[in-house]
Amino acid sequence: QNYTQQELIDIFQDAENFDYQIKLNELMENLKTSVEYGNENVEELRKYFGKNEKRKEAIQFSKIFQEIFIQMIIVILSIANVVLLHSGYFDLILQILILIHHFYQQVQLITNKNKIKLQNEKFVNVFRYGEKQMIQESEIVVGDIIFLEAGDSVVVDGLMIESEDLTVDESAITGEVVNIVKSPENPKLHAGTNVVDGVGKQLVLVVGKQNEWNLEPNDDNQQIDKYQKFLNIYTDASQKLATLLMIIIGVKNYNTFWQKHSLSTLVRFSYVALIIIEQLPSFIKSVYTIKKHQFLKQALKQNCLVRNFQALNEMEKITDICTEKTGVMTQNSLRVQLALIGSNQHSAATITQISDLQKELLCIVGANCTTASLEKGKVIGNQMDGSILLLITDLGYNCDQLRKDSINSIVERIPFNSQRKMNSVIVDSQKLQFKHFKPAKRFLVLSIGVASADLKCNYQFDDNKLTEFDFKKCNDFIDIEAENGLRFKFFAIKELNELPNNIENAENDMVFLCQLGIGDPIREGVAEAIARNNDQQITTRIITGDNMDQTVAVARQVGILPPQPTKFELQQATITGQDFKLKSDVQITQMLPELKCMARFSPQDKLRFVQLLQRANKVVAVVGDGTGDAPALKTANIGVSLGIQSTQIAKEASDVILIDDSFCSMALLLQRGKQQNKNLQEQIQFALERVLVLLFGCFIMIIKTGKSDFSAIQLMYCNFLLSMVNSFADYSTKSGKQQLIGFLVSICYQVVVGFVIEQTQLFNFVLLASLIRLLTKFSLKNVLMVVGTTITHLIIIEKMLNRGEQAIFEVFAQQVGVYLMNYFLLIVVLSLVTGYLNRRKSHKAKQE
Repeated sequence: QNYTQQELIDIFQDAENFDYQIKLNELMENLKTSVEYGNENVEELRKYFGKNEKRKEAIQFSKIFQEIFIQMIIVILSIANVVLLHSGYFDLILQILILIHHFYQQVQLITNKNKIKLQNEKFVNVFRYGEKQMIQESEIVVGDIIFLEAGDSVVVDGLMIESEDLTVDESAITGEVVNIVKSPENPKLHAGTNVVDGVGKQLVLVVGKQNEWNLEPNDDNQQIDKYQKFLNIYTDASQKLATLLMIIIGVKNYNTFWQKHSLSTLVRFSYVALIIIEQLPSFIKSVYTIKKHQFLKQALKQNCLVRNFQALNEMEKITDICTEKTGVMTQNSLRVQLALIGSNQHSAATITQISDLQKELLCIVGANCTTASLEKGKVIGNQMDGSILLLITDLGYNCDQLRKDSINSIVERIPFNSQRKMNSVIVDSQKLQFKHFKPAKRFLVLSIGVASADLKCNYQFDDNKLTEFDFKKCNDFIDIEAENGLRFKFFAIKELNELPNNIENAENDMVFLCQLGIGDPIREGVAEAIARNNDQQITTRIITGDNMDQTVAVARQVGILPPQPTKFELQQATITGQDFKLKSDVQITQMLPELKCMARFSPQDKLRFVQLLQRANKVVAVVGDGTGDAPALKTANIGVSLGIQSTQIAKEASDVILIDDSFCSMALLLQRGKQQNKNLQEQIQFALERVLVLLFGCFIMIIKTGKSDFSAIQLMYCNFLLSMVNSFADYSTKSGKQQLIGFLVSICYQVVVGFVIEQTQLFNFVLLASLIRLLTKFSLKNVLMVVGTTITHLIIIEKMLNRGEQAIFEVFAQQVGVYLMNYFLLIVVLSLVTGYLNRRKSHKAKQE
């Protein structure tokens, strides 16, 4: 090969400065690649330029060593252990083993991150040896030609070689939310960008680690920002606190500091400090991992795929939800909801009760005047026509069979146009078989029109007989039901002896059959979900490209707007995209508290609206489905895409994917996310309280008695129990063959955590008992008999019940907690009173 990888990188970076066509031909000739046959030199190019491997995080042993070993508390502890070498090597060996174990865990963490990166590979279409092939991105080589279309991601750096309006979102590279149309003047296609429109082909120039930009999965270090900040502050403060307490102990025992007993006590206190500083962050991260795994599984059961766990930190602060209407709040399936048949009004449930004659005429007209089709109950084509076909099926007819029976009888078709707003078919009634209708003339005109068409009807079928057409009732039906967001289609027929010279005159003086009200039904539970959001002070807003009438109708039905809003309320709560563009940011910001319905909004309008909400200190979740929604999804605090109707770009820009496209799933996710955050905070609070009690308890005992009641074995035992949680965190993320193990581990985790809680509480009771012994001169054994056997079991029950997710136990758990607190206070008060009385009695005895 004439080019090196670095030379190809230089060509890519300076592509705008070359004569595009000449340089492109030179490159393709050199790489033995052509537009006609694609890459015909795959193995040689892979061997020369290398594989398309993702960048791995290097394991920097020196950095890990520095982070773990070069810390103030570790240095002090090491010095203390070296000083005590004359009394044995056990303490020093124990410290070294703990630190080596931590060092190993950090190395394994980096190794696992690199494995995760390899699991997120995309598939691409390439042109090789004259054939189109689908391969994994790791199999891409320099010289490959990749097919690109709207929704695809660009996975490697290269040049555009063909383009039909190929438009790329380069916001991930430039930070600017402006889509770029690729041309010979700007042919560079960067890895990490997304195709938003058009089609094209890309010549691969750079593979592997040399790509300018690479999408990498989020890791836990990025996703734990909120808790990592706390851990950093805690670690720094606890190091300083522990060091200060050790200095105080050293000063107090200054005269006997170099004695074996004093140094041993200081070392044991150092061990307690080490456990607190080292094990609490590890414990919190472990609980975080377990909670994350549980949350992801629960979210998946609720049809929510969480792509970015960082979104969990934002869920408890959400103030506004900006959501699409179609498919999210509605079922995205148009159905006939109401019908005016003759002079009688029917709902979707009662429409099947009409006469056989009315059924037959409605179904024959519907089958012949629509263009959609049904495949296994799914509508293919126009959704409005599809709703009519679904009604025909509900009435017991087969639309395909009706069309087949009518095909030879069709004489003339009068297609739909914007002036007539009707679609008509003229059939020869003598060639069409009827079961219930008896035609009196040779030709029959079948017509379907929209509600706004001029209804040229004189009569109507009413209970199987002709009556005068009630034009007012038909219009009133439309005016009333249009407020519910329904669209209307009317059905009519007419008999003719002969065809008119002007075929469109056949649509005059017709017989009205029915008026169908067609709408997209509201999803079950949406209104209740929005009501829950309102209770939590979360504002739900509809932001859509649909028209305002449909938007307001849905908002009224789900509770975003009142059922019967006044004209003033509608003016305050609604705005169209055209008016939105004309208003300044200041004007829109003043309107934000009242705005609920935004219709005819473009993607740029959605982005601007989200940015204005955020400037007003709102935390925003955006639900979007289109390629153009990607900027708003990225900008929002939580971006939510739709699993069914969203484009690939929208999904990649989002933090959460609603698998079933339902707003109810979104509301449940928010509720679950808030509860999960609450649980995490309670876990951290619990762990922090317990370790601080250990630290100060040990410190107080050393100051009062000159020795610690915690032996090396006890400290190692505590360290072992806390470390076990790390193992459960690792096993909880297994899948596949490990599902059974994961299930067993989940059970064991609850048992062990309960046991850890019990043991930690027992340490508190030992401390309390020690203090009581000092104040009252009671026997430690007697105190433990009273405290240990009663309180410990109550603690286990209280902690196992109070998991935060089982509301049925919450009241009982709270009552147990209050009882325990009162019991503690009672013990302390009695201890103080008894100690005071004993000392007073002793003082009187001395005086006597």
